[in-house]
Amino acid sequence: MVKVFSINLNKSEGLAEREARWRKRRERIIIGAFLVIFAFLALYAFGNHQELCRIIDQKEQKIAEIDRRLDELERTGKNISKNDVLTLTRMEKERFLWAHKIKALAEILPQDVVITLLEYNNKQLRIKAISKIMSDEKEFDKVSELMNVLKTTPFFYREFSNIRFSQSHRVKIETQEILSITITCAIEKSNKFAKSSTGKAGT
Repeated sequence: MVKVFSINLNKSEGLAEREARWRKRRERIIIGAFLVIFAFLALYAFGNHQELCRIIDQKEQKIAEIDRRLDELERTGKNISKNDVLTLTRMEKERFLWAHKIKALAEILPQDVVITLLEYNNKQLRIKAISKIMSDEKEFDKVSELMNVLKTTPFFYREFSNIRFSQSHRVKIETQEILSITITCAIEKSNKFAKSSTGKAGT
């Protein structure tokens, strides 16, 4: 008996063709994906470029407007004399700002000291304060501590020619002893811009 075998050579060729076709398809897909990503990045970069150009144009317009205004000010501006400049400089150096002075006073005071009165009259600032004091503590120590704080703080002391102790007295409220202190601060005579009117402030 003779056995016959049949071999389909086209099957192997068809498989090779399919694999080649799939390889080409994958390559096309990969190339297409790269092209899409590249196009997206190009559009994004173009958009950023356009936005930067717009911002640069706005800045250039503002600079041109500022230059134009400066030219107008130079043409229409008034000349300032040397005396005017010196006067303004002297006022800046000699002016007395009570708000800053009182703020500095509040920051440097010990925690157990409370201001009860601020009175300004005839170029003198009178400060009244109260403080807790122990029964075995000396009044002089409390007064000396407060005076040292005031005199060693340049921002508070610099416009005063003298800070001196005026008076103190000790009172007892229930079981707590309280020391009342009065201090006088004299303003420098050279300070022409300190107001000479009388003012009071109490807390």
